[in-house]
Amino acid sequence: GQEAANLASNLARTCQFKHDYINDKNGKQFGQNIASKMSTQSSNARDTFNLWMKDMVKGWFDEVKLYTFGSGYSKSTGHYTQMVWGNNNKLGCGYSYFKTHYKGREYNAGYLVCNYKPGGNVQGQSKPYKEGKGSCTASNLETSKQYPHLCIRKKK
Repeated sequence: GQEAANLASNLARTCQFKHDYINDKNGKQFGQNIASKMSTQSSNARDTFNLWMKDMVKGWFDEVKLYTFGSGYSKSTGHYTQMVWGNNNKLGCGYSYFKTHYKGREYNAGYLVCNYKPGGNVQGQSKPYKEGKGSCTASNLETSKQYPHLCIRKKK
């Protein structure tokens, strides 16, 4: 949603690589993934956005290789589980591109922030999904065409 995107953009514009643990206007905490990438090669923001965004999101999703289905949040798979958390229904991202210095060298840096609502990786919820028995329609859901063993919300 727009609120999630605005808050993500605000954090990305700080150029400070850290989570900000923000709440929505109702006091509920957002889930959040952050990623950054740096290069000494000169290029423009649009080119790096297209290349780096894909790499950063893929890096989060590739944690699936470390995920044990049936388990919940772990530090090594937290980006992945946040992305696929079953209750997520809003997503907003922000990106900034800037010059920075690290160990005496100048770098071009990209910083991606994505906020998820409601936040996943919730303490007390052991899995990012609910295991169901029976058909999707019994739970007022429909079967995903792309992932046939997954129930999804019906499209309006």
